[in-house]
Formats: sequence, structure tokens, C-alpha cells
Amino acid sequence: MIRALIFDLDNTLTDFMKMKDAAIEAGLDGMADAGLTVSREVLREHIWRVYDAKGIEYQQVFDEALSAAAGMIDPRVLSAGIVAYRRARESTLVLYPHVQYTLLGLLFVRAFFGARVMPSLVGCALLAVVAGFAIGIADEIFQAGIPGRVSSEADFRADALGVVLGVVAYALARRLRPD
Repeated sequence: MIRALIFDLDNTLTDFMKMKDAAIEAGLDGMADAGLTVSREVLREHIWRVYDAKGIEYQQVFDEALSAAAGMIDPRVLSAGIVAYRRARESTLVLYPHVQYTLLGLLFVRAFFGARVMPSLVGCALLAVVAGFAIGIADEIFQAGIPGRVSSEADFRADALGVVLGVVAYALARRLRPD
């Protein structure tokens, strides 16, 4: 019996590899600024070798790559790389376009159903779709007034699809969940 629906954020809702690449580049910049004694290219190769051998989430990647590439670990260089990596990781971890509307639809229907705004899940789902569509329309109207931004019907359709997918995901999860 299914008891939970689990979402993996890595490359499902966010572009994990884009974030990983940007964080590694920032880590290399931080290490270079702190006095890295080998070339960035050599260290980058060693970082990817460690990831290939130990897995993409391996936590001591900079330690092992520095040791292999430079023959030693300079604590200043290592800590500068880790700090720069973490800052870049947090700033580049963004959702794919329109995913926020999927989450919005899911959260709306969950909130409406949990608060019993309507007596049935179907009623709450329809209300969530209407609320999500209203936000999508408002978003497009506001974008039309911002220089450099484009308001489009295609963008609204993608937002609306996201809302519907979120509502459907919640409804399916409720149907599969034993009461």
C-alpha cells in the first residue's frame, strides 16, 4: 500500500547539474583567490574524478582533489573553496520555469481541502485551479508593465498547466493514501 509520495528535487524541480557546475566554478575561484598552487583546469579534472569514483554528493571532494592535484591540503585554500561553493550552490538552486505554479496548485488544493473550504476534494481542486489561474493572469498583467519583461498567452498556458498538474498530483496522492 502506498503511504507517501516523495519528490526528488535533483533534476525534477531544479537543474541540479547547472547548480553543481556553478558551485564548483565558484569553489575554484575561491581557492584561486586564496592561493591555489595548481591550475584550475587540473583541479577541476580531479574534482570530477572524485565525483565519478565516490558519487556526485561526496562531501570531501575538495579535500581529496586538492590532495591529489597539489600533493597537500592548504586549509586556507580548502576553506575558501568550501565557502565559495556553498554560497554559489544556494544562489543557483532555482526552480525550473513554471514549477512554482505546480507547487502553487498543490499547496492551494491542500490548504483548501485541509481547511474544508469546500465539502469535497473536487470542489477544493476546482477552487485551487481558479485561484492558480487568477494568480497566473495577474502575473502576466504585471509583467506587461515591467520594462524588459514579456507577457504572453503561452506563458499563461504553461502556468495554468502547472497549476492543474499540482492539483492532480495532490488528488492522486489523496486517492492512493489510505485513510
